[in-house]
Amino acid sequence: MKLKSAAIRSVARDRKRTIITAYLFDDSGLMKAMWFNQPYLIERLHEGAEYVLSGKVKRDRGGGLVMMSPEFEAGSAGGLHTGRLVPIYRETAKVSSKWLRRRIADAMPAAQLMSDLVPESVAARQRLLPLPVAIEQAHFPESQEQAAEARRRIAFNQLLTVQVSVLTNRAEREKLVAPAIPYDVERAVAIRDALPFDLTNAQRKAAHAIFNDMAEPRPMARLLQGDVGSGKTAVAAMAAAMVARAGHQTLLMAPTEILAQQHARTLKPYLDPLGVRMELLVGSTPAKARESILASLESGGLDVLVGTQALIEETVRPASLGLVISDEQHRFGIAQRQALGQRGSHPHVLSMTATPIPRTLQLTLMGDLSVSVLDEMPPGRIPVETRLVKPASRDAANRFVREQVAKGLQVFVICPLVEASEAIQARSAVGEYERLSNEVFPELRLALLHGRMKPAQKDATMEAFKARDYDILVSTSVVEVGVDVPNATVMVIEGAERFGLAQLHQFRGRVGRGGHRAYCLLFSDTEGQEENRRMQAMVDHSSGFDLAEVDLQIRGPGDVLAATGAQHGETGYSGLMVAGLLDARLIAAAREEAERLITEGLDHYPELARAAVDLDLAGTIN
Repeated sequence: MKLKSAAIRSVARDRKRTIITAYLFDDSGLMKAMWFNQPYLIERLHEGAEYVLSGKVKRDRGGGLVMMSPEFEAGSAGGLHTGRLVPIYRETAKVSSKWLRRRIADAMPAAQLMSDLVPESVAARQRLLPLPVAIEQAHFPESQEQAAEARRRIAFNQLLTVQVSVLTNRAEREKLVAPAIPYDVERAVAIRDALPFDLTNAQRKAAHAIFNDMAEPRPMARLLQGDVGSGKTAVAAMAAAMVARAGHQTLLMAPTEILAQQHARTLKPYLDPLGVRMELLVGSTPAKARESILASLESGGLDVLVGTQALIEETVRPASLGLVISDEQHRFGIAQRQALGQRGSHPHVLSMTATPIPRTLQLTLMGDLSVSVLDEMPPGRIPVETRLVKPASRDAANRFVREQVAKGLQVFVICPLVEASEAIQARSAVGEYERLSNEVFPELRLALLHGRMKPAQKDATMEAFKARDYDILVSTSVVEVGVDVPNATVMVIEGAERFGLAQLHQFRGRVGRGGHRAYCLLFSDTEGQEENRRMQAMVDHSSGFDLAEVDLQIRGPGDVLAATGAQHGETGYSGLMVAGLLDARLIAAAREEAERLITEGLDHYPELARAAVDLDLAGTIN
């Protein structure tokens, strides 16, 4: 379009703001373009010159066409920012997509010099673009199809490296020697019969797979993945009992004292009838009791030790370690998990999680783990009804809470903050506790729980709530895992949009554990499209496995990987933002090619081998 005229004019109602108005025309007619607070543009716009503009076109009040704050470039063909498919990058306050496009364009010649990890034979079989072409088409695509092919090519590079790393780790682990735990069928039956309930089919299959794995003289590496309340601890108890039968010991590490204590309480009635000796070791264990426990473990007088990170300390010396169990394994740092798994000889390793991992993620980062899934709930478990509560319905929700308490039942109220913050507009546990106590439910008994309280104080509060001394517990996310209050039937979550889907599902799993019908009430302070999708997913799906897939679709693989791999200040591996973890077909192709290359010998592909070693996924999946 040619520029007809341009002018700077001030807006009378706001003299601090200026508007550049330009009138442009082509064969189709006249259009107006407007920019705000960019007076320097008057020097860049020249009457009679040709420009290509990119932006949204609207009708102004007079019916004419207007384009607000468009990108523009001189000439009739466009260039870096207009007249073509233009990439949008993640931006910061000081780094814009436009700035990045210029720098990437300047650096593009270097793409011709990039070394390619993918062998030519693999690229030919998979019909992949040459890497330099893919790099250029990813940033400056000629078409949507070329952009998709470029992403596929770059994704394959990443996935092939991951698969080589995963398969190499598995091969190295299979060279190690672990204590073989005989699969004693009579003992297995006795263990099963000692449980105070019937196992689900999924639990039976998982226990059978674990027993078979541990019977081999190489370290088991199995992930036990089960939804909240699916019975993972019972399966862990069966494994520990079988290990004890063989004369070896088990360490079970949980990420928090609350969860470790919960495991100890749950395991005791399972293990006591079998004569399995168990103790609990956490940071708050008194010094004298700690000394006695450690001495018993070192002398072989203890079969199972449950604890927190205290289990990785040098003073913890099992006499004969046969099995290491880590619960909610993604919450531990890489070094912590490795240290626990390397105690004694090379023990069998069972990782448990109630945070379902998307199937495609299992095929990539956890591809060298055997996976058991508890996809059945114990009989009689009623799904929690989830409701999204609008602000106008808050009074009705409060009446519902009062009705539940009147029936002798209890309620959780979860807040995203401990105390009010000027920087973050969200309800705090302290503020909500005071508001509910004084204004909403003055006749009810309320308690407060958050992470800044001393461990003894937290434990006392939680035990009092379980004992029904309180009707409502106002808390932060410290109740996400390890809290079992059978009498609690309502989970109220304030600022629900501030929590991830996995967290919300964990919160929801804290209620409905006693056979009563239970409810989860989600209060959201925003109406953003992504937040609404997440909240609606909670309403629509009761399965954590379904939610994990939805979470991957909404957040993308980069965020999911960072969340599952980066803990305690460690980086983890979150570089698969290009590699579509939803593309199971591409993952399978990468795995097939990795297996072929390893069979041929990675010494023929030294750069790929080095990249796989540098990736070092071993720590993220132990």
